[in-house]
Amino acid sequence: MGDHALCCSNLGVYLRHNLLRNEVASICTEAGLATQSNAPLAGSSRKPADLLIHGIDSTPLAVDFSVTHPLQHSAHLADVSPGIAAKGVEKRKIKESQALCHSHGWSHTPFVFETIGAWGGKGKHLLQQLIKTYALKQSLPLAEAAAKLRTRLATTLLSGLARQLERAFPSLEEGITEDHSPHIFQL
Repeated sequence: MGDHALCCSNLGVYLRHNLLRNEVASICTEAGLATQSNAPLAGSSRKPADLLIHGIDSTPLAVDFSVTHPLQHSAHLADVSPGIAAKGVEKRKIKESQALCHSHGWSHTPFVFETIGAWGGKGKHLLQQLIKTYALKQSLPLAEAAAKLRTRLATTLLSGLARQLERAFPSLEEGITEDHSPHIFQL
């Protein structure tokens, strides 16, 4: 039914992750904030910052992106309400990286999206900070900046999901017979 395509690592989960990271980096640049992608910790090979943002806070902010699908095998199907999967990923990312980032003088926040459109709470908080900074730099009303940035991020997520689905399902041209009917519909 296409659900596997939205959580299969062979079909572009890193693509959608990187698209979102790059879009947030672009937004930061437009807001006058310096960024660094895949920033390593000093003296370590670990890279807990998919995006390191300078200037949004008093310390560099390590942003750890993730896109999760609430119907993947690890999900608790008893509760698939919007945001539950994102909340679980946020907790895991905080446990994995927050103390390490703090020990190196960085703040840390996970920025988690669900394939169905829900966002994690930490990401919502970061987005509010970005909206304020972006609105100020671009001389826009907050409501206009908020609508613009939310639309950009949602469009980026949908673009990444569409690319995954394109990879998951072969082109219909491959399944067309001489009578122009797809093989799967022939009896």
